[in-house]
Amino acid sequence: MLEHFLRALGATSVPEGLAERSALWRSMTTDCRLAVLLDDGLSAAQIRPLLPASGDCLVVTTSRRQLTGLLMDGAVVHQLETLAPEAALELLARGGGGARVRDDAVAARDVVRLCAYLPLAVSLAAAHLAVRPRQPLSAMAEQLADDQALFDNLTVDGEDAIRAAIDASYRLLSDGARSLYRAAGLLPVARLELPMVASAVGGTVARTGLALDRLVESNLLHHLGGDVYRFHDLVRSHARERALAEEDQPDRDVVLRRFAEWCLAMTAAAQRVLTPQHVDPEREHLHPPTALVPFTTKQAALAWLGAERGTLMGVVRSSFEAGWFDLCWQLVDAMLPFFFRFRPAQEWIEAHELGAEAARRIGHRQGLSRMLITGGGGLRNAGRYEESARWYEEAAEVARANGDRLQRARALHGLGNTWIWMGRLPEARETLRRALEERAAVGYRRGVALSRVSLGEIAIRLGEYREAMRELGSFVWIIVRTR
Repeated sequence: MLEHFLRALGATSVPEGLAERSALWRSMTTDCRLAVLLDDGLSAAQIRPLLPASGDCLVVTTSRRQLTGLLMDGAVVHQLETLAPEAALELLARGGGGARVRDDAVAARDVVRLCAYLPLAVSLAAAHLAVRPRQPLSAMAEQLADDQALFDNLTVDGEDAIRAAIDASYRLLSDGARSLYRAAGLLPVARLELPMVASAVGGTVARTGLALDRLVESNLLHHLGGDVYRFHDLVRSHARERALAEEDQPDRDVVLRRFAEWCLAMTAAAQRVLTPQHVDPEREHLHPPTALVPFTTKQAALAWLGAERGTLMGVVRSSFEAGWFDLCWQLVDAMLPFFFRFRPAQEWIEAHELGAEAARRIGHRQGLSRMLITGGGGLRNAGRYEESARWYEEAAEVARANGDRLQRARALHGLGNTWIWMGRLPEARETLRRALEERAAVGYRRGVALSRVSLGEIAIRLGEYREAMRELGSFVWIIVRTR
């Protein structure tokens, strides 16, 4: 390129070496006013010999990387963002979408979203539509939604421009950065937190942070601020594609298992903040997380659970499917505050069905008892009283076989309350009295108070107001004493 520049300025003899050509270029541009556009620069070292000598010259270079080395030469870096949704729709319409963009606005928005609002991807989608004037936009959106065939659907005349562009940036990474890129592509999340990624790859926060910065510099990852990063959708698809092609299944499983265990540790940390009175089992980790995000307030812990509900449910399902039954039931158990505070009926029941089956498959009776008790509450809240009663009855029997009086009391208390909802008040009263006796025997005073509240409710429903006052009066006394 430098040879062409020199000849364009009138050089009749061009030296062979780069240093000599660069010196001649600077000499010839000393008094010039030039505007030089350099497209797709790979590095500062590649661009630097092309810089004119005159201060009246302007050089603009585009690059997949940030080329921070040019800052020493007085450069100013401008980070280009993706297109705004409306601009992407306009590009799609002008490029080949035409009236279809206006007539099917929903599908059009799906197309540009699946193109990650990247100009190149949207342009390729528009060109695809231009040569297929009868193809509905909804059909294109459906094709682009297939993650496995995403890049194959963004080609023109057989040229895979999107994959080629990202491949070029990927090849310039160090081995460590490429490995992290592939691992991050496997994680089933939209936002990547530094402690999460460090734990998923089994690395330190410091080393993982440096590798993530390399991805940011290569424009393969977007830094949202703090310790939070995000892939563009197309880049995430490429990273996952590279992981599937270059990593063995056992290595991919280790990354996903580490990620799942990070989710368990974070959820357990939130649980300890939100329900400190809840007696937790010892959490078992095959790969202990290397970094966690601390929760300083209950509000922060609850906000995290609410924000990550989809991710956590996905990990529950994937853990069960992978045969990580120990992790599956433990995660469901740690999600207790999420179920109690948000009360998501469908997720509550599904998670506990998987957790209970997971505990059964590995013969973990304590885990099974816990799943049945909390899951019984979810079934009762959903109005499935008969199933709820069966879960509580099984939980009480499992706890009895384990010799766990506290868990047996929890199961009996839940069963008694289910009988109340079913209108079976005599059975409810008998069951709750047994729960109260068990709780009193193990010294669980808060549990005794809760059982007395339920017994007082039964007495009120039966019109036995003196009995209700006796039960509820005992409850008030217990509350005062415990303070």
